[in-house]
Formats: sequence, C-alpha cells, structure tokens
Amino acid sequence: MKHLRKQLIAAIGFILLFGLFGCSSENIVSNTNSKEVSKESVKDKKEAKQIKNELLSKVAEAEKDNQVAIKKRGYLEAEEYVLIRNKINFIAEATKTAKKIDMNDNDTVKEVINKTKAKIKSMSNRELLKSKGNLQSGKVFYTAVVMEELHQVMKTLDFNDSEGELSGFLLVNDDSTDTKQIIESAKTSVNNLQDYTLASLVDLSKEVKDHEKNFNKEELKFLNSVLRNLQSSGEKQVQILKQFNVVSLNDGTTLEDNLDSANIDFEDAQKALSKFETKLGIDYVEPEV
Repeated sequence: MKHLRKQLIAAIGFILLFGLFGCSSENIVSNTNSKEVSKESVKDKKEAKQIKNELLSKVAEAEKDNQVAIKKRGYLEAEEYVLIRNKINFIAEATKTAKKIDMNDNDTVKEVINKTKAKIKSMSNRELLKSKGNLQSGKVFYTAVVMEELHQVMKTLDFNDSEGELSGFLLVNDDSTDTKQIIESAKTSVNNLQDYTLASLVDLSKEVKDHEKNFNKEELKFLNSVLRNLQSSGEKQVQILKQFNVVSLNDGTTLEDNLDSANIDFEDAQKALSKFETKLGIDYVEPEV
C-alpha cells in the first residue's frame, strides 16, 4: 500500500511538473509572438508614416506648380496641366480618392488637390500600406493616367469613326469641288493631329517609360506596340492630309496606298490594346458625354 502511495505521489508530481513546464513554454512562445507582432506593428507604423509623408510631398509639389502657374498667367498651359493632372490622378487612384482632374479648370484642379490631401491625411496605416502597392500597380497607373487619353487618341485616328480626324475630313469633303475649302480643311486637320493627337502620344509614351516598372514584360510589350502603331498611323494620316495641298511633294505613293498603310497600323494598335487590357482585366467603357 505504501509502495502504491509513493507511486501515486510521484505520478502527481510528474504531472504537475510537466504541466508547469508546458505552461512555461506556452508563455515563452506567447511572449515571443507578442514581441514579434509588436515589432511588426512598429515597423508598419513607421512605413505607413513614411508613405503618408511621401504622398503629401508629391501632392504639395503639384499644388505649388499649379499655384505658380495661376499666379503667373491665371491658367495652366497644356503641358503644365498634363503633368499636374497625371501626378494627382495617379495618387488619387492609388489612395481611392473619389474625384479626379478631368478638365483644365482652376477650381477643379484645386478641388481635387485638396480632396486628395484630405484623403491621405485620413487614411489608416493599413490603407497607406495598400496604397504603396497601388502605386506600383500597372493597372492602377494605366487606369489613372493613360486609359482615357489613349482611347481618345484611338477615336481620333479611327478610320471607321465619323469623329476621327481623317475620316471626318474625307466625309465632309467627299463631294466638294471647292479646292480652297479642301486645302483649308486639310490644314486644320493636320494641325489638330500634330498639336493634339500626336502630342498626346508623345506625353503618354513618356509617362509609360517613366513607369515601365509597373508592368511585366508582356504587358509592356503590348502597350508599347499600341503607342508605336498609333504614332505611325497618326504620322501617315498627316501625310495623307498634306497630299490635299496643291503644292505637296509627290513621293511616288498613291493616296490609296497611304490610306491602307495607316489603317493597318491603326488596326494593329487596336489588336495590341485589346490584348493589353485583357491582361490587366480591364473592360473599357466609353464615358457618357
């Protein structure tokens, strides 16, 4: 009986010892995890604060550029507007700010800048950390900076769209016998293509080059193909329109040859754009006017 009692006491002691050891281990693990979470939390807070400061600094730069231009001449010139619009809209898209800059209007630009600043200041650490990923996203950049402008260029260069520059010119002057009117109309269309459409493509190409790290190799290949083909088609359409000038030089090509070549470039751009937007999961819908 004494022997059994000793065994029972030993067993109870062993269980208590094991239990204490187990609790001690759990406490150690718990304390370790707590310290790791605490360190991670401190790290996240520090990074979030840095992101917030960087975003506010970029907005402040755009705001200063806007204020300087407005003070100097009362409005933004086209190049100034594009730079400010792109910078603010990219940040606005990345931070989920509701309003974007969509017109070169002093009040609109100022309003969006203020809304973007307010949004950044109100963001949680988690939202700020997510915005960093958004700023590295090709889809976010394309949606905010490139998409609308690029589709407008597509519309302007589209042979099958009555609002296209060249197609509109041919439609309006199809039955005209007034040589002077045709020449003047062609000059206007050339200026529109050179000053707006081709200039927009130059701006878009620069933006894409500056943010090419946002895209993978295949996405960048498709997007650059779109821009190159549109540039080529636009330049050829300018040359076609210049052929309607009575003093234009004859380079040995026919109007039909040039039309076919420009249209092939445009269609290649269409195909590349379709593949690119499919890769990004974008289904573009033209905004209602």
